[in-house]
Amino acid sequence: MMEKITYLLLLIFLNNCSGRTSKTSVMNVSEPVANCDLLGQQLETESQFEKNNEERLQFVVIDSCEYDTNGDGIKEKIILEKLHCWNDPGDFHRIKINKKDSCYTFFNSSGWVKTAPFFFEYLPNFPSYNKIQSDYIVLSQNNDDLLLFIFGYVYASQPGLLSIINLSLKEPKLLFNDNYMLSGYQENNPNITVTKFFKEDNINKHDTLLLKDHCLHKL
Repeated sequence: MMEKITYLLLLIFLNNCSGRTSKTSVMNVSEPVANCDLLGQQLETESQFEKNNEERLQFVVIDSCEYDTNGDGIKEKIILEKLHCWNDPGDFHRIKINKKDSCYTFFNSSGWVKTAPFFFEYLPNFPSYNKIQSDYIVLSQNNDDLLLFIFGYVYASQPGLLSIINLSLKEPKLLFNDNYMLSGYQENNPNITVTKFFKEDNINKHDTLLLKDHCLHKL
């Protein structure tokens, strides 16, 4: 009788052990999906550029960083790449965002550039919002949205390209891409102001963008 009881207890113990699973720090997070209309200019695709220039593009990595874009405990990788043997303006031309098993790319043949003080003449404290250490991009949390700010080359009296990508979405999306300067921004404030004029122009004309439902809307 005692042997049967011992045998049953042993079976129960082994069954409990086999049912145990190791815990990890990864959380199941439901990432939002948004159907946003782009404000500004569409970016040219790599295939379009290759077709127009009859050449195969090659890239060189110039910078990369990792950041948990959705709070699931897994850091996504952001990679900045420059066109190989390219002499025209631009410090980098492609942004790759690796999320789980997918890779999302944004390509700009005219090139984006390193951040510099003249990009922030209206907002000298803007770089302090950056969640990562980078001389090329600014990553800022605004309520539920993680926004990636990228800046283009300035031509003469026209502001450079301002590109804003929402990284919080299931598929990162380009929300804004036009020749403007940031003139008003605060974390957790959905109103972002931009202008086509430099501060020295003394023209007080600003456009307001509303960050709502993970998209930017021009008011």
